[in-house]
Amino acid sequence: MSKLTDSVKRLLNHVTSTKTEKVVNAYVHALTAKYPKYRYVVGVDANTVFRMLWTVPEWLSDLIITCTRPKPKGHIKQ
Repeated sequence: MSKLTDSVKRLLNHVTSTKTEKVVNAYVHALTAKYPKYRYVVGVDANTVFRMLWTVPEWLSDLIITCTRPKPKGHIKQ
């Protein structure tokens, strides 16, 4: 278990950052821009995870993301 823990720590140290100003700048742009972006991808981890989703239409990437999420209690199927 120690090897797994060490591997996860190394991975997180590689993909995470303490530069929170990038996130704040994305929020500010989203709130103040006349034409904000549909998606704000900030950080190495987000770029890695969502790189594949950029190649498909936005509606398909939304479908892929939402299909893997649990439905809230009381969800009505359409």
